[in-house]
Amino acid sequence: MIQYQISPGEIKTFASPFQPFLTFNEFVNIVQWYRDSSFAPDNVPGFEKDVGQAYNVWTRRAVSTYHRHIFPDELSEDVTIAFEIPHLERNASFPIRVTIFDTLGVYFEHEQEVVVERLVDGRFLLTGWRKVPQVAKFLLSQQG
Repeated sequence: MIQYQISPGEIKTFASPFQPFLTFNEFVNIVQWYRDSSFAPDNVPGFEKDVGQAYNVWTRRAVSTYHRHIFPDELSEDVTIAFEIPHLERNASFPIRVTIFDTLGVYFEHEQEVVVERLVDGRFLLTGWRKVPQVAKFLLSQQG
């Protein structure tokens, strides 16, 4: 499991003005931002250079579970966002499980089915995650 701390001030940057709590889509925006700006670049060598050039990674399906609101003005401590690869049972896709929580419990859970496309003859085509070595190496490293 890979975790990042999000300060109350940073949580506020995802919130709509004049709304006292994060809305439905703002939780997903946090997940997307941290997946694409921290989780993937921090763990998949060359991600920032290669994505969109040699391969693409995108969310095919997502399921979200909301447990409680985040009221940014009431936060007194950092919130944690945790990423986990729960299994690698499929070759064509892989899951990412994301949890947002603090010391009082879970706010939000999100599971994505992620697919990979490789650039082949000038076109991006769906491919198995094992065919992109740097993605495969990272995913396999996350299995216990």
